[in-house]
Formats: sequence, C-alpha cells, structure tokens
Amino acid sequence: MNRKSLIGLLAVSMVAVAIIGLKCGDDPPDTPGAPLSVLTEIYQRASAGFKVATTQPQDKAVLFVMDWGDGMMDTTDFSYASGETATVYHSWPDVGDYDVKAMALLDDNPELVSDWSEATTVTILANNAPAKPAITGPGVVPKGRFANFRATTTDEDGDSVSFKFSFTNDWTPFVPSGGTVRDSNRFTSLETTYVTCIAKDIKGSISDTSDPLEVVVDTVGVVTWWWITPDEDEGPPLTSPVVLVHGTDTLAYLGAEDEDGKFYAISTGEGRKKGTASPVVSEYWFTGHPGYCAATGHIIVGNEDGELYAIDKDTRRDWHWPGYTREDSLTEIEWGSPAITGNKLYVPRDNDSIYYFVDNGATGTFMAAYFVPGIVDAPVIDNNGYVYFGTDSGFVYKMPPDLSAPSWRKLLAANDDIHSPVISGGTIFVGTALGKIYALSTADGSEQWQKQLDGEVFRLAVGTDKVFAVTGFGTVYALNPTSGAEVWKKEVSPSEFLTTPILTANGLMYVQDYDDVVYCLEQSSGTVKWSCNCLDYGPEYTKGGRRRKVDFFEGNPSIAPNGDLIIVGAEALYGIAGYTAGTLATSPWPKWQHDVQNSGKVGGW
Repeated sequence: MNRKSLIGLLAVSMVAVAIIGLKCGDDPPDTPGAPLSVLTEIYQRASAGFKVATTQPQDKAVLFVMDWGDGMMDTTDFSYASGETATVYHSWPDVGDYDVKAMALLDDNPELVSDWSEATTVTILANNAPAKPAITGPGVVPKGRFANFRATTTDEDGDSVSFKFSFTNDWTPFVPSGGTVRDSNRFTSLETTYVTCIAKDIKGSISDTSDPLEVVVDTVGVVTWWWITPDEDEGPPLTSPVVLVHGTDTLAYLGAEDEDGKFYAISTGEGRKKGTASPVVSEYWFTGHPGYCAATGHIIVGNEDGELYAIDKDTRRDWHWPGYTREDSLTEIEWGSPAITGNKLYVPRDNDSIYYFVDNGATGTFMAAYFVPGIVDAPVIDNNGYVYFGTDSGFVYKMPPDLSAPSWRKLLAANDDIHSPVISGGTIFVGTALGKIYALSTADGSEQWQKQLDGEVFRLAVGTDKVFAVTGFGTVYALNPTSGAEVWKKEVSPSEFLTTPILTANGLMYVQDYDDVVYCLEQSSGTVKWSCNCLDYGPEYTKGGRRRKVDFFEGNPSIAPNGDLIIVGAEALYGIAGYTAGTLATSPWPKWQHDVQNSGKVGGW
C-alpha cells in the first residue's frame, strides 16, 4: 500500500453526509473485521501484511482505509470486490504496541464509508535492519542488452540478507551477511538513468536505499555479448584471437579452457560458436596464441600435446607436426606464437628453440630450428624476411630467413625478460620486465635510446608519431619514437596492464587491464573517453587463483572490421561495441603481432 489516504482522512468527516449516497440507492460497505496479521512476529522496518475484508450490500467494489496506530493512515491503491480479502502492508520504524484498524469506502462513491473495525494490537520487536547496500555495475550499458549489477551489505545481527533492485519487483535469494548478489536488466532507451537497491534481512527488516548508480544507456563502450565454452565444465578463452572474415561472418578463432581441448570459431557479431577443431588426442588444450597464414588459409596454432596444427577457416584440421597420433608418443613440448610471411612459419617452442616451417597446404614441412639460451618470445618479421625475437635471458636476436645463424644479437640486460619486438622503419622497440623500453637499429642492433618507465613493460604499439607503452602499475605512456622523450603519461588504472594497446583509425586507443576493465583513450593526449568493466557482464566463472597464462603471456585483445573490440577476459570472451570509424589504424604497429591476423609481419595485413 503506497498511496497516503487523503481520501481516508476525509472519509471520517464525511460520514455525516453519507445519506446523500442513499438517495442514489447505494449503501455504505459493512464494517470490516479486525485486520489479521500475516506474521506471528513483526520486527522494526519489516514490511508486515494484514488481511482485511468486508461486504457491500449491492456487491460493489470497495477501498480500504488503514489506521496503523502510529499516526499514519493509508488507502489501498486498488479496489476489491465485495467479500474479497485484501492484503495490505505497513512497517513501523520503532518498537512498541500499535492498534491497527480498518474502514471501507465505496469505490465509485467515496462519501459512503463504513464504521471503523475493531482494532488488532500488534507488537513491534527490536531488530537492526541491514546497512545501506553498496551497488556496483557498468557506468555505460548497451541498449537492448542485459547488463549485470552487484549489491552487497552487512547485517549488524549477522542475519542473512536479500536484495531488490529498482528495476525489478523481485527479491534475490538470501545470502550471508557481507555476501554479494547479482541481478540484470535490459535497458531499451538511450538515456541516463539511475539504479538503486534495498536490502532486507531474514526477519524482514528493510535497509535504507543505496546511493544511486548513474547508468548511461549507449551504443558504444558497452559489452554486447559474452561467450564461454559450452561443455559441461564451462571455461573462458585462453589465447589471443585471430580475427578473419569468412563468408558473411567475421569470426574470432582461439583456444579456450575446454574439457575436450577444442579450438573455437566465434562470431564477433553475436558471440556464437560457429565451429570447433580438436587435437589428435582429446583433453589437451590449444595453448599457443594463433596466427593466420593467408597464403594457404591456415590458422597456425600450438597445443600442449606438443603438436603444431594447421586449421582452416571451417575449423578443419589439415595437418599437424611432428604428426604423432598416440598419446604415449606425444612430446608435450608446447609451441609459442608464430610469425608468418607468405607460407613461411617461424614458431618458438618451449625447448629454447625457434622453428622454421613451410606450409604447403596439405602438409607442413620442417625446414630448420635454432637453439638459443632462454625461452623465445613471440617473433616478428621485417619487410626483408628477417626474424626478430627477444628471450627471457635478456637478448634480442635478428635471424635470417633460413635461421642459419644470427645476423646479430644484443644483450640488453642479463636475465631480464625481453618482450616481443615491434618494428617501425629501421627501428625495433622492445619492452622489458625491469621496466625499460629500448630502441634498436634493425641493421646492427645498436642502441638508439632507452627509457625507464614505472613498471614492467609488455608489448608495445607504434602510431604515426608516438610509441605507446603500458606498465604493470596501470600507467599509459606516449613516447617520441626518435628520442624516447615522454610526450604524455597517464595513470589510468589501479590494476596492471599486461596486454598491448590497440590503436584505431579515428585517433583513439584501447587498453585492457588485469581486471578486464577496458579504457578508451585519445592518442593525442591520453584523455580517457570511457571505460567498460567486462566483469559487470557475462558469467561469474572462477576457478580460483590468477588467470592462466599461455605461451608465456596473457591473451591479447583484438578488433573487428566494424570497430568492435574482442576482449580475452579471465571469465569470458567479450564483444565491446566500438566506433564504426574506429577500425584498426594503418600505423607502423597498431596492436599485438601487428594485425588482426596476428601475422607478426610488417605490412602483413
């Protein structure tokens, strides 16, 4: 019962003129029975129901006026048929005894009122209501799609608590005090709205309303779909996706934490599975970050079984190397991320070596391998076919196409992890675990400059006039590519950045932090335009501990031809709506492994 009864207050004074209604042939309603409490115990701030009923001689509908004994009088929002029982609700903020009584009035002639019923005395018991809930959720949500919101609170008495959000009439299941619940809503209008929440404990006492959470319903910067593996033990993605147009679809190809060890093709428009490939023996995962060989139409990806696979766009397995098919013969030496030029494949392996293959279409031919002291990170290729890579022993290598012997190698810092180089003209840039960026000549490896940043530097992106770096301290840097001078620096996230920025054609950049919050920044200034917390959407898939790294580093995000983002999260693969003009930039090195095919090749895409 929500309507305060101005009608009810007036009705008492109108009894004397009720005779007017009699001239119309109607009688006042009969006096209701004493209200009956639905609960045996009623606590402070608990919504308590009372049943009340009466009849009307002409069987006409009536409204009920309730006197709650605390100075409050309410009239029901809806009328009730003669003889029908109404359940009305009230809560008392203070303990004590209160006399509750009811009166009825004719719905179509409020001047005709009954006498007051006998009173029912109720005793309100002491109880602490839950604390005002704290709610979290996305600041920007997609129009027409579900968005998730979370709420938590504590109860001073340790009672279990339930929640009700402002966008629903339903209470959530009870959780222990201090627990968190989630509910979702689909917003259908482009607007700015506010979400609130209340909580009640197991005794029914209701909290104050939470502070409002502002929500902008928009078409960009929002998760439009999410995906996890569909098997019995649902799992999240593991590897950086290769993004390819296939027929009328744009698909993201990637490995996932899947019970059956499948490699998936996922539609980037709706997050639906479009195909799967399996290893030769099930239950091994595809753990290498894949790359695409456009010359043969193969996605090249490694598996923890030790086999390197060539999979076509229809997710058919064309060949694998070394070619073992029995579990007892598999090497289980994992593969890293390939770099690809033409039909030449350069793939690191977890035996401190880099391998060279030729993809012949139906088969893959092993050509050479070169052993280096230290695990090889993701290699890249220049316009002349030379291969560059860093190692976890502090070296950068330049190798000729046949991997016969290093053209040069450069020790930057002993035992420092050197992350995958990126190439711009005659310069390669690398980041290190000790927080430095080095610019080296591609000709001889000579140092052009170095720059110390505030934390571990992962893979870099190169724009038209800036080098962009992110660090383990949540900072984004823009540096002059010629001198290394700082152009701007922004402390963007309270979490780590472990993946490479993505540069777009409309002058923006996207960066993803460890907590799967994606930030959209302006390349020119570092100004944050918006952020999107992927964890406000999708499943709550957790197996405890940190997310699993494959191929020695996190799965990197990618971008679709329409400007939408594909985010490899700890709990799911997410699609975030981007700008139609925000396609991948044509700068020297706009994302991890250069292009959406992850070719690792200058000009490869």
